Amino acid sequence: MSGIILYFNTAIALAVPILMVSIGVCYQEKTGVYGMGSDSSMLLSCFTSIVTLIATGNYFVAIVVGILSGGLMSLFFSIFAVRLGTDQTLTGLACNFAVMGLTSSLLRLLWGVDGIPMMEKPASVPIPLLSKIPIVGEILFDQPIVNYLVYIIIPISWWILYRSTVGLKVRAVGENLECADSVGINILKTRTLACMVAGMCCGFGGAILAVQQVGTFADEMTGSKAWMGIIAAYFGGWSPIGATGAAMVFGLAMALEKRIQLMSFISLNSYTVQLFPYIAAILVICLTGKNRRHPANMMHYYQKQ
Repeated sequence: MSGIILYFNTAIALAVPILMVSIGVCYQEKTGVYGMGSDSSMLLSCFTSIVTLIATGNYFVAIVVGILSGGLMSLFFSIFAVRLGTDQTLTGLACNFAVMGLTSSLLRLLWGVDGIPMMEKPASVPIPLLSKIPIVGEILFDQPIVNYLVYIIIPISWWILYRSTVGLKVRAVGENLECADSVGINILKTRTLACMVAGMCCGFGGAILAVQQVGTFADEMTGSKAWMGIIAAYFGGWSPIGATGAAMVFGLAMALEKRIQLMSFISLNSYTVQLFPYIAAILVICLTGKNRRHPANMMHYYQKQ
């Protein structure tokens, strides 16, 4: 039983950064702006949060700086993709590659070939009473503090998108630009703010990955997590609740990969085992590819006449 609890604990920990990216992508793509640049916000946050942790020794400050840096990166993306109408896919890719090169260069400039030293990771904080619930309590309520905040963000994000006036404006922009403009919704402002919220969510995911999970920074350390976040948003129909389920599928696949690598009695090539999360991603795309419709104005540039 302890092995099952450990497996699910690991799956949740691995899923949280992907989940935060997917929630951000839900906001951004609901306005019709493609989330291609999500990796740039996540990777920059990984770097800035670890540097801040080294400088201050404060985990809270490090995570806040990571969130803000992700938002600023996404604001930079929106200036070109939303305001100037550049190709959203190419702009997102350009931002991803630019941040990849920037963080790699700064890493070597500041720490040389040795890289950033490993920092102590925050411990789990069990919630009294709830953590004592058999199995479920040990899995859900014996986590680092930041994960509990993610639990709260999920329903709040769903409510904002589907039950609030703000969410109505976001969805209106994504579905009918002309109609949204005619009723007084500021298209550029709505899309820019959605991009910034998405960037902050990606930044939060990046900070969790660097500060809470890994404890250091390495080149391209986000790997495919931002891309999985985009797929999770798509799988969930751009609903934070649905995206949570998809992120957990990826978390379970990555946890299984790690468990198998530790099992000496299972003889599998390490490269084969590392394919598990990507196989899960392909299966998710295949299962939902025909049942998902992007917002009608996805990647459509709008200039007020």
